Amino acid sequence: MQGWSRAGLWLFAAGIVGLGLTAIAGIDVVIGLEPLAADVPGRRLIGFGSGLFLVAMGVCFLVGRTRRRAALAVGWLFALWVLVLHAPHLLRHPRDGGGWTTCFEVFALGGAAWVLAGLSGASALRPVGAPPAILGRAMYGISLPVFGILHFVYARYVASVIPAWIPGHTGWAYATGVAHAAAGLAIVSGVKRRLAAILEGAMFAIWVVILHAPRVAAAPTDHNRNEWTSLLIALAMAGGAWLIAGSSTPGREK
Repeated sequence: MQGWSRAGLWLFAAGIVGLGLTAIAGIDVVIGLEPLAADVPGRRLIGFGSGLFLVAMGVCFLVGRTRRRAALAVGWLFALWVLVLHAPHLLRHPRDGGGWTTCFEVFALGGAAWVLAGLSGASALRPVGAPPAILGRAMYGISLPVFGILHFVYARYVASVIPAWIPGHTGWAYATGVAHAAAGLAIVSGVKRRLAAILEGAMFAIWVVILHAPRVAAAPTDHNRNEWTSLLIALAMAGGAWLIAGSSTPGREK
């Protein structure tokens, strides 16, 4: 499964580096993922520092000697964002669908980082059962049914962003929600985990090509950073899913 691990590594690293670059370019926080209020002192400086950190760690993912420590660091940063920034907001605003989405995106990406940390080998990524990988798979898997539920609750919005040339927008909104939930259950339970992770990653990768890339190209300048963030999250989520596929040892699944 080195092929899936390698593909996942490059996509995940590209997504993390890209998210860091959006913060550096905007001299601001990572939109959505790092929801600091506008009146927080030093918000722009904090965001710029976060961007530098993500770029540096994403590059370190690609170097065998630094990969594990960089992946652990990114996982801890995202865990901190969930606990300090997202959880308090959701306690105050439990009906904020966007808040739930971004919270579990951060949670899933932190899990993907820990899956990467659990993959052993300086030059070759091999499937292992190290604690970071086990925890990371659970975090990523738990997030997917949340996305599935949100697809049902906000089916009208999901349908509205599907490209016009694809028929049956509402049907696809529900179908992708079911796919998220099924993949999450498979990843957490271990039943057909590898297959579920491969298909989940493929779904995110397809969205990057047919949904997010055209929206980036068409977005006005003042909204372009939002679209880039959405594209890069989908790219990193695809990479995370394929890292999970590569971390699943053949013959040990249920």
